Amino acid sequence: MIKMIELTNAAYWTLIALSVLAGYAINEIIRSIRKGEFFDWDDDTK
Repeated sequence: MIKMIELTNAAYWTLIALSVLAGYAINEIIRSIRKGEFFDWDDDTK
């Protein structure tokens, strides 16, 4: 059997927080790609 890594409470909550932040970031990236704004990084220079 695979032995699971034992996490402390702090590590557990940190993992949850990082997962939430990563999900939020991925959601925003997908939203901007759908709007067509993701690849318009240099608009301020025009």
